[in-house]
Amino acid sequence: MEPVKYTLISGNETELFSFFCLNLWLQSRIDTDNESDGDEEVNTYVSGVLYRDALGMYMTDGAETRLRKKAVDVELLAETTETPRERHGIYARNADLRFLNDGIYDDRRITGCGDVFYENAAAALEGTKIRRNMRPMLDRLSSGYLTYVSILRYMKAMHLDMIKRLSQQEVASLQNDAQEAAVPYMRRLAYAAFTDAYADARNATEPAARAEAERRANTIADQLRGIDPGFRFDGFQ
Repeated sequence: MEPVKYTLISGNETELFSFFCLNLWLQSRIDTDNESDGDEEVNTYVSGVLYRDALGMYMTDGAETRLRKKAVDVELLAETTETPRERHGIYARNADLRFLNDGIYDDRRITGCGDVFYENAAAALEGTKIRRNMRPMLDRLSSGYLTYVSILRYMKAMHLDMIKRLSQQEVASLQNDAQEAAVPYMRRLAYAAFTDAYADARNATEPAARAEAERRANTIADQLRGIDPGFRFDGFQ
């Protein structure tokens, strides 16, 4: 599956392009009368999927990717894993592949349902200490799969196909504009995520869970400093 040929501008490409994908997705939700309602985690997740696709991270060639075109191969691979985390990763990445295929590529060699794989990815988290908001987000992706695919199809038709015809300078302007528009949204998400991680770190009773929550809080704090220069947190040591 060939990735969409986006143009990434020079500079802080990861930050700019992530904002760019998020902004296009949010605009497509508005245009299709599917505006966000408690869907912040889904929006952030989808923008990440689009960014990774632009970098070619959903190419199915090579066993190391753990991506499979046939549904039966995905299920066989998942059953050979040793941990719930690995099983979750296989189902989630292969669900992403099908989401992209249903919304953008339409490769008939790729079989299986993205909604089922997202549901399986969520089920794999049962009883684990992986982020507590991950399972509800995957459940939402599964139950609203057809709606999200329809938004992605609109996004492709109205935005992605057009972007491929623009010059690098025109895309650079769009990406900078998207960053400015998305900053307030991302700041709100980052503060909510930091609050959750900080509370998890303070309330954790097991050393491993506490260490994971502290690592997550420190990572989000670093991101927040880039979005909000007034944010202050010395970090967990």
